[in-house]
Amino acid sequence: MELARKAEADIYSSEQFGAATAALKGAETEVTGQEREPWFSRDYDRASALLRRAESLANEAAVAAKANKEKARRAAASAEADARRAIESASRVLTRGHPRAGRSSSSFPGDLEAAQESFQEARSALRQARFMDALNQFLAAREKAEAIQSDLKQRYRERR
Repeated sequence: MELARKAEADIYSSEQFGAATAALKGAETEVTGQEREPWFSRDYDRASALLRRAESLANEAAVAAKANKEKARRAAASAEADARRAIESASRVLTRGHPRAGRSSSSFPGDLEAAQESFQEARSALRQARFMDALNQFLAAREKAEAIQSDLKQRYRERR
C-alpha cells in the first residue's frame, strides 16, 4: 500500500486504490473477528487471502498511477497551450474592443484577471508535479477567457 501511496494512486488511479484499501480493511476486519474466537478455532486463511488481494491491487494501482500521471502531465501541457491562446485572444479583444460591441464592460477586465490568475496557479501546480490540479486550473482559465470572447461576440450581435 505504501508503494501505491507514494505513486499517488489515490489521485491517479483512485478506483484501483480504493479497491486495494477496501481489501485491506476487509482483512483487518477479518483478523479482528478471528481474534474474538477461541485460539483453537481461529482461521486466518480469509484474512491472508484478503491481504494478498490488497497487495496485488495496490501494486496494480501504483503501476496505473504512474501511467495516468504521465497522461495527466501531457494533458496539462496541452491545456496550458490552449489556455494561453484563449487568454491572449481575450486580451486582444478587450484591448482593441469592437466598435459595434461598445467598449468592454467593467466586469471583463476583472474576468480576464481571474483567468490569468487561474493560469498562473495552474503553472505553479504544474511545476510542483500536481498535474490533475494543473489540468483543472488550465481548463478553468481557458473557459473564463472563452466566456469573455463569447460575451463580447454576443454584445456585437445585439448591436448589429
